[in-house]
Amino acid sequence: MIQQATDMISGIKKILLEKRTKVTFISGILFGIAAHGTAIFNKLSYHDDAAALFGLGLTLKSGRWMLDLLGRIQLYTLFGGISLYSTNTFNALVSILFIAAAACIAVEFFDIKNLLLCSVLSAYMVCFPVVTGLFAFMFTAPDYMLGLLMMTAGVYLVCTRKTIPLFIAGIILQACAIGVYQAWIPLGLGLYVCWFFKEIYDKENSDEKAKDRWKWFFGKSLKYVLAVILSLALYYVILHILLFVMHETLVKTAGLNEMGVMSIGAFFDRLRKAYFAFVFPEKTIANSLYTFNLKHFYKLMVLIMLVMIAILLSTLIKKDRIKTIQLLIPLLVLPLAGNFIFIMTEFEYIHSNLYYGQVTIFIFAVLTVQMAMDLNRKSLKLCETAAAVFFLLFCISFAKFDNVCYMKTTFAQSQAISYYTTLVTRIQSTEGYTDSAYVSFIHPGADFNDSIYIFPEFEPVTLLSYGNVKEYISDYSWQTFMRNWTGFNAAFKDPGEFESMPEVQEMPSYPDSGSIKLIGDTIVVKF
Repeated sequence: MIQQATDMISGIKKILLEKRTKVTFISGILFGIAAHGTAIFNKLSYHDDAAALFGLGLTLKSGRWMLDLLGRIQLYTLFGGISLYSTNTFNALVSILFIAAAACIAVEFFDIKNLLLCSVLSAYMVCFPVVTGLFAFMFTAPDYMLGLLMMTAGVYLVCTRKTIPLFIAGIILQACAIGVYQAWIPLGLGLYVCWFFKEIYDKENSDEKAKDRWKWFFGKSLKYVLAVILSLALYYVILHILLFVMHETLVKTAGLNEMGVMSIGAFFDRLRKAYFAFVFPEKTIANSLYTFNLKHFYKLMVLIMLVMIAILLSTLIKKDRIKTIQLLIPLLVLPLAGNFIFIMTEFEYIHSNLYYGQVTIFIFAVLTVQMAMDLNRKSLKLCETAAAVFFLLFCISFAKFDNVCYMKTTFAQSQAISYYTTLVTRIQSTEGYTDSAYVSFIHPGADFNDSIYIFPEFEPVTLLSYGNVKEYISDYSWQTFMRNWTGFNAAFKDPGEFESMPEVQEMPSYPDSGSIKLIGDTIVVKF
């Protein structure tokens, strides 16, 4: 055991000193800053971040027991049990470090040798807009990205290490990753499929009998399926033990509290949607990750991947039909694995922040290009280089899209702050207002102020939590947002006390003159 630990430490040191590891890590950091600089150096806070500015939101109740544990560790080791803090610079940079570390594992995992491919794999993982979406929840972003790292490391240990202790360690890491964020399950499944394809292709069969080759194939398949089942079982066992001990019950969170609960008909419908999302990801969910020309870039990426697969299979189809057939199986499963979120939960609950599993499709594309490069065919050099350069362009385009998302939310946040600052000023300017007066808002968000400008250029951007000012003002946490950004902390009264009053019904809607009135000891604002 001691010798194994020593060998593992030596192996880690060797990997860290490799040039490709350094390139991958540095690329992740640089692309991370280029894509998410606005979130790093500015506090963007609305929706859940406004409500959970000093906490982690739902944890154990939403099935995220590891997230709860990580929060408690931070709370009592860093902050003396006082509070957690949704800091932007620290949280974002730590998150990017975790993603870059996961990319380094992926590069080692799939033996990506070409430095440009190493760079683009890391860049894609950090620039993929799901990261941008999760950065809108900055209070929990580093914990989520630690979960991403755990899942990547867990699959890596299960697939590449042959000892039982390391296999168990891989299972534990995967269970912990799911306990941080259940949406990491498709990421893990996609990584398994990518590895299995490479493992089949690289296997030297020599003079093995067909029976032995299929025995090996099904043995490996069983191993990986068993690993997934064990990690899920461990996750559920720990979850239900903690729910019992803490006297808690699961609440509905994007349907992830009921993962896999469905009828046979629903299963096939979800299966169809998963494969449809592989071909047309921009048409699958409302919060599209592939806005503008990104949808065309995605399709070109898939086309390049298919060309590389055809090249790889063309070297086998005549001389090794068994291996060719075996390779087709992970190819057919890959779209399902990367989009497994469609199997996990109902379609109505799926949004862009649950979509990170699609990164494995890009990882597979990078893998196929590297495998084609390993064939050392001079006739393919230009094609392979062009593919790598295109991948770089794709990553740069995602980084630019991330910046557009941040630009949209920066203007929306500034407009919302201005809106609420004006509202507070008018409340405090109402005749008879005193500092002890109550405030009641009638039908907030019911009618939108048409005098506030909405940028039409930003409307194609529909990433979750990157809405326009109207969405800021009508959000469930609007009162918390107003308090956080204006400091207005009046005591609020239930609008039900005033809605039916004739004088309130006759009042015009805000911001018209007369829409704010003192009634008794309460300032009534009618929207």
